[in-house]
Amino acid sequence: MPNRIDRTDGPFDAFITSSTDYLQAETPTNGERLGLSATELTEWDSRRDNWVLIYAKHKDASKRTKTITAEKDLQKKAFIQFANPLLTRMGVSPALTSDDRGALNLPERDAPTVRTKIETTPLAKILPMEGGDLKIRVRTTSDGNRASKHPDADHVEMRYALVSGGSDTVIPGPPDPTNPPPPSSGTPSGQKVPNTAAECPNIKLSKKAIFIVSLGQEHSGKRIYAFFRWVNASKEENSSSWSSVVQSVVV
Repeated sequence: MPNRIDRTDGPFDAFITSSTDYLQAETPTNGERLGLSATELTEWDSRRDNWVLIYAKHKDASKRTKTITAEKDLQKKAFIQFANPLLTRMGVSPALTSDDRGALNLPERDAPTVRTKIETTPLAKILPMEGGDLKIRVRTTSDGNRASKHPDADHVEMRYALVSGGSDTVIPGPPDPTNPPPPSSGTPSGQKVPNTAAECPNIKLSKKAIFIVSLGQEHSGKRIYAFFRWVNASKEENSSSWSSVVQSVVV
């Protein structure tokens, strides 16, 4: 829960005093208009009165003791715990005005981020590494050569197929336990070099713009054909279209 009340003695004293006066003002009171009950308003007022007494003693060096200071800090903490939930409730009241926000330190909430249709496709590079690993780097069109994920995407989806050297027959890569391929009614062993993502039997999802696909050294020498797209996981229709094919060799 957000803490809207400054814990420093001076600012806290100013807030508890001014907020109490504001909530009790007008007819009906501002507090009632914003949804506080009579009991809650009475307790707010009572806590302010108790604070004024203890804080006056604390500021007077001749009366200040460790006990007074401890009681002052205890009252401050108790008021914050009491008031924060009520401030949260008033902060979403349909009756809330700009004057209320200023008096009760209730700033405007950030507008929710609206994610629209992703119009661009990932720009991807496949970098062969030893041992059958491939380093994948994706970026948006606006970020130069720096790897980056589209701000409206939850992850990047990669669909790929492996083809043995000198052949147009697809050899499926090892299954990824974190991203299993979709069920298929047949085997991919006779599939041609893919022209679209839908023809690729393997799927890899990543929330990062740089990630590794581990195929194993047994696939050394095979070619990989891959397609990429940005995915909005909560609204599929806002995902991007597929990129053009990206090729490389497993080493």
